[in-house]
Amino acid sequence: MCRAKFVAGFGGIAILGLSTMRVAACDGTGGPCACPGELTLGTVSHSPGQSTFGTLGFTPPAPPPSTLATQNVHVFNFDFSTNPSGMPIMDAVINVGDTVHWTWDSGLHSVTSVAGSIESFNSGNLSAPGPTFDHTFTHAGVFTYYCDIHGFDIGDGTAGGMFGTITVGAPSSTWNVDFDGSWNTASN
Repeated sequence: MCRAKFVAGFGGIAILGLSTMRVAACDGTGGPCACPGELTLGTVSHSPGQSTFGTLGFTPPAPPPSTLATQNVHVFNFDFSTNPSGMPIMDAVINVGDTVHWTWDSGLHSVTSVAGSIESFNSGNLSAPGPTFDHTFTHAGVFTYYCDIHGFDIGDGTAGGMFGTITVGAPSSTWNVDFDGSWNTASN
């Protein structure tokens, strides 16, 4: 987080007990601030007939663009794959917060999570072409799902027949401040 540091002079404004105020750069030097946000300095009159004093404002930078993604999975006779029918069968690999978008290419099928899964979802039986179903994953892990017409829940977190898996990776941690932050502050 970029923070401007205030260095006060000495003097005579009655309320603040200061006559001048200058702003040091974020790193404490006297040079210009290299913050990604916008630093503004305005002037406000203290009261009629008295001198004015400056006000300082800081507009933080815009948040980074979303890194969340959507992974398309094709539903066809008798499998699920990130590749279209006729290509090698591939299960989806995503990150926490990403969405899987199932698209029915052929047949009558469902997308149903196995019993006891921490990620529970069920599209119901949908017939191709055209229907879609989305689920956003909020937990890391490997999640098994199946078609309730052409597959079955084995009861131990796995499935047989027409089934697929979604591997959801945990987000990596990054430090959001250049220096001088607390590990106990979640936004850092």
